[in-house]
Amino acid sequence: MKINEIPLKKIERDLFFRFSSPLPLEALKRSVRESGITNPLFLVPSNSGYRIVAGFNRFRVAEELKMKSVPAWIFSDRVPLERSFYMAVLEHLVCRNLNMVEKARIVRILKRIGCSEEYMKEFFLPLLDIPENRVVIEEIENILSYPDSVQNYIERYNLSLKMSRMFKEMSSEEQELFIEIADLLQIRGVELSEIVTMCSEVSKREGISVQRVVADLSLLKICRCDEMNRQEKIDTIKRGLKERRFPNLFKWNEQLNKLRKGMTLPHNVELSWDSQMERPGVELKLRLVSMSNYNDFKEWISSGRIKENLNKMIEILAGVE
Repeated sequence: MKINEIPLKKIERDLFFRFSSPLPLEALKRSVRESGITNPLFLVPSNSGYRIVAGFNRFRVAEELKMKSVPAWIFSDRVPLERSFYMAVLEHLVCRNLNMVEKARIVRILKRIGCSEEYMKEFFLPLLDIPENRVVIEEIENILSYPDSVQNYIERYNLSLKMSRMFKEMSSEEQELFIEIADLLQIRGVELSEIVTMCSEVSKREGISVQRVVADLSLLKICRCDEMNRQEKIDTIKRGLKERRFPNLFKWNEQLNKLRKGMTLPHNVELSWDSQMERPGVELKLRLVSMSNYNDFKEWISSGRIKENLNKMIEILAGVE
């Protein structure tokens, strides 16, 4: 296919085939100033000139630099649009992988140009690493119904479909609320998912809205607190949610932690228990490097205070129903 030099005035400002979000152009602009546009645009004929299939950023730079024309591959109008679009997606994948929002946009574009299910299954789904499952395809496309702030978050942290599902059952107001929390705390998908899950469980158990849970626990106020650093805010939020989610479990673990703290463990001793209270008893681990370690341990474990605290811990764990 021949490379043609196409006047900018003949190219439509049409974003129909755009599936990636606009990027900063400074680096590309410097490159174009030094070497020109080395990768031709992909164009298809239209009634008034040409439509861009790939090369939107290159076109923007050409406009900003007041170039009169750009190099382009022109696909014949006899070539199916889905074939031209396939080449555009391939070109993008040479540079970087696609995120879930971009995959969703590609699926939507394919449906809008009337791409058959057979063509999509044979060419696009393997390219996009999407299974041949209509429910999953619809779930991916549904990401585009989320508010822009949610889509931006999914793109920014490159969330997987599984991780993106945390937003699936939320109202748009709830989605915006959690994105605000994520932005204030600067947390990625895993930590946000943990907070979302705990809020949702409290909401269902108590029969109240998620917004009410967030308000009751003053989560936004904590996020904006200038007296705590980022990690302290995250820990405070998780602590409050755990206490609200399982109040008895939280209380018992707090009591056990207080007792352990009062025992001043030797450096070679570990004391633990099942924080979910599914297994009874405590677990003591002793690391021996020399017999003096063992003698130190015997002296420590023989202390009346240590015995008393261990007995209290065992009683707490034995009393859990």
